[in-house]
Amino acid sequence: MGYDILTRVIEFTESDLAIDSRMGKVAGLLVKEFPFDSCAIYAWDDKEKLFKLNVAAGSRKGRVESYGQNQGLPGLARKTKKHLEAYKPGPEGILWQETEDRGLKGFKGACVYPLKDRQRWYGLLYLKSAKKVELSPGEKKLLEVISRLLVSNFKCKHHSQSLKKAGTKIKDIHSRLTQAEKLIVLGELSATFAHEIRNPLVSLGGFAARLKKKIEPDSPFNVYVDYMVNEVRRLEQIINNILRYTEQKEAVFEGTDLNNILSESLAFFSEVFKKHDIEIVEGFARKPLRVMADRHQLKIAFDNLIANAIQSMEKGGKLTVSTSREKSWAVVDLTDNGGGIEPRYINNIFEPFFTTKKYGTGLGLDITKRIITKHKGRIDVDNKMGQGVTFSVKLRRA
Repeated sequence: MGYDILTRVIEFTESDLAIDSRMGKVAGLLVKEFPFDSCAIYAWDDKEKLFKLNVAAGSRKGRVESYGQNQGLPGLARKTKKHLEAYKPGPEGILWQETEDRGLKGFKGACVYPLKDRQRWYGLLYLKSAKKVELSPGEKKLLEVISRLLVSNFKCKHHSQSLKKAGTKIKDIHSRLTQAEKLIVLGELSATFAHEIRNPLVSLGGFAARLKKKIEPDSPFNVYVDYMVNEVRRLEQIINNILRYTEQKEAVFEGTDLNNILSESLAFFSEVFKKHDIEIVEGFARKPLRVMADRHQLKIAFDNLIANAIQSMEKGGKLTVSTSREKSWAVVDLTDNGGGIEPRYINNIFEPFFTTKKYGTGLGLDITKRIITKHKGRIDVDNKMGQGVTFSVKLRRA
């Protein structure tokens, strides 16, 4: 008997079937060939710390979908790390000695075999019978050998999943490297074009400004000159963003007041705020908020965040800028009420050249994050769709 059963178990476990199908066939064979009415094979979920039902055969009575690591006979087997044999005087009740197990209701006897090796748990084999069963030493040994075969199958599944994850990770790394190479080439190309365009653009801006001075205030051509001046400024801003993105200047860190930097940035945009009917609410910390920073770079970072808020509130709104202390951090919160960011875009906003705006290069937030990271700080986003966005910048206090 033992040799025939073992041969068939080996055939099942070495077949080309999916692992769950193999386990199901083994469970069915054990119910058929051993004096058990129910056979369940549980898989150990290390993340949730549960034994989850993988396959089952025989009676559905008392079938339990999952056991916690300290629940029932499976929990006891996990604690003792040994196989268990439990027998009750009657089928009713769920208590064996001091252990409650709802899966015992309707059964007199049960055997639990751990499926584990020295390193990890893979699951367990749970057999139950409606009457008391006396297993011979040979049958017990056979069940132990079958348990080891099941462990081998679980191990193969575990290693297969690990290899699959590794393969996915390698593909992801390869994709990121390819994307990085593309961005490097694009950055070099953009920098070359930006330098080539900058000089004639500055000349055009200068000529347009001189032309405006020559035209009478009530001339109908003023509107065209104003448009030229504004468009040249916009192009200069785009080029400056590209050059900032491609240039890798070393930061010069020195003690500086964060409140002062923010005041300068807000003052810089004062006319733009009036033009777009944007109300500014300041909530700065009373005392100077000193950080070790490159003042010029940090101002660029906050200018980008403010410009981003303005673009979301072109028809008016409120921008709240506050600073505070949070343990060893200096915190800056910039909150707009421009309606928020589409949830599908939220994970892309710091990617280079990504933008949902009509104008712009999509480099502002990426440059900002680079600067904050260079300062060993962090930037977080609290997006409330339909309301607005809060960008929180944290920097180490000096």
